Amino acid sequence: MLAIDFMPNLIAENERVNGHLTNAKFAVGDATELELPAGSVDVLFSNWLLMYLGDEEVSSLATRALSWVVPGGVVFFRESCFRQSGDKQRAKNPTHYRDPREYFRLFDDARGVAADGVTKVRFELVTCRCVDTYVRLKQNQNQLCWKWRVVRVEEEGDGTAAAGAAVDDESSSSKGSTPVDAPATPSRRTPSASSLGHASTSSSCAGTPRHFLDAEQYSAHSIARYERVFGRGFVTSGGEASTRALLLMFSPALQQKKQKLKDEKVAGNNPFVLDIGSGLGGAAAILAADYNCRVRGIDLSVNMVSEKVFFEFLKRSTRKRKKTHLFSLLSFFHSQNQNSNQVLSAMDRHNAAAAAEDGGASAKAAAALARFEVGDATRVELEPQSFDAVHSRDTLLHIEDKALVLRKAFDALRPGGMILLTDYLKAPSDEEESSSGGEEASGSAAAPASAPSETTEPDSTLEFSTYVSKRGYHLWDLPTYSAALQETGFADVVAEDRTGAFEACLKSELEKAEADREAFVRDFSEEDFEEVVGAWRAKLTRVAKGQQRWGLFVARKPL
Repeated sequence: MLAIDFMPNLIAENERVNGHLTNAKFAVGDATELELPAGSVDVLFSNWLLMYLGDEEVSSLATRALSWVVPGGVVFFRESCFRQSGDKQRAKNPTHYRDPREYFRLFDDARGVAADGVTKVRFELVTCRCVDTYVRLKQNQNQLCWKWRVVRVEEEGDGTAAAGAAVDDESSSSKGSTPVDAPATPSRRTPSASSLGHASTSSSCAGTPRHFLDAEQYSAHSIARYERVFGRGFVTSGGEASTRALLLMFSPALQQKKQKLKDEKVAGNNPFVLDIGSGLGGAAAILAADYNCRVRGIDLSVNMVSEKVFFEFLKRSTRKRKKTHLFSLLSFFHSQNQNSNQVLSAMDRHNAAAAAEDGGASAKAAAALARFEVGDATRVELEPQSFDAVHSRDTLLHIEDKALVLRKAFDALRPGGMILLTDYLKAPSDEEESSSGGEEASGSAAAPASAPSETTEPDSTLEFSTYVSKRGYHLWDLPTYSAALQETGFADVVAEDRTGAFEACLKSELEKAEADREAFVRDFSEEDFEEVVGAWRAKLTRVAKGQQRWGLFVARKPL
């Protein structure tokens, strides 16, 4: 272990305290000038360092670290983001309180050569998340840490690998192509990666799911449109109403767990929920505020997590009139395609004022119960038997290896823990082959919303296949999902076709959007409105044909 700091007095004290450790060495040095032998480091750790360096200095350090750290090795750092954490006023403050997306850009863009002098390497994100202690004790979501792994460049994803972002799929173009059910729109409507300040979309990284989501499906512009349709804090079908209705299925189990923790005198008495594809944090906010749960939200979209990191929970202590102002402000900046740093800093100022004026004990308690992270659901590190429930809304459609995610969820649940998820479905294979309607359930099931026609037109089937392919979706049918849950080890599996509820939500959202046309066009554009409305109509058409379906799955881990 080599400890380096440019402050001699700190190194001297470190050596005085820890010098007895025979495997430790201590040195005074400047990180911006540091040179280490290639392939000599397994783990590189820094704490509150990069925020004191300029962008070029961070970029240079990241590039050099790629040669120092062996392939498979880890780089970890923690930084203050957005704003100062303490309240002490300083006449001079050299700190760069970056938007987290700037760190993603700097490390995503870094390229290096391994110790062999030939192998090209890059950083692969393991996780980025809030520091729990700051969230719990100070309701401070702006202390973030990153964990990266050094990998060979040829190991980069192709854009169709695992993801972990909550989704509704109709609000932006996919992989640079216009959806088959949405009209073409000018390129100006979707901000570029560089204008958003999020992760790089350079040729070497642009194909990964995280970069695709942030550059396309979850650009700042698209997020604003999603919220306009689904409601504030939500990007899934039915918005807050459907989320609350589904979470009622959690209520008995969570209340029972809370009572058990209380009886056992466990500090906090808070059930722990894993939210896979947490989106803008709407479900996590409900779980924290109404169910008194601790929540760990995971999402692959940097934009989703960055925009809610310091915003989603502080807004709960804001009066309704100020919430309206904040979201109007958000929509204004998004409609102008301004740099997202301006949006975030504007929200930050308003939220700080609102929290100081209106913040109460209950709001602060809720703010201390949840934290979010950027991570891949197939790779995220989860402590075995650490969660009481797993929640996921319309997320696994992005993931090809759903079985892996289910296994990780099963292992992370405590005995008796519950999983609840919804997802897009395709028709069962026997229906596809016979092209005739029929019930598609395994376990407890309901009939599809609109029975498919007796004969599915070949062109229609091809259109749906093209739609799924262009989106990069991996859809299962209901029986496959049910069987996978059982094979994973879950018991009491309930698998329901909820396409009827999905169709009702689509109709309600479409009606709301059409009624909001004048304001929508004013805040966005006529082209945005036509694309959103056209896309919702296309979804209803696929539902009516029995092609696109929606499922609900509930199961328990045996005691």
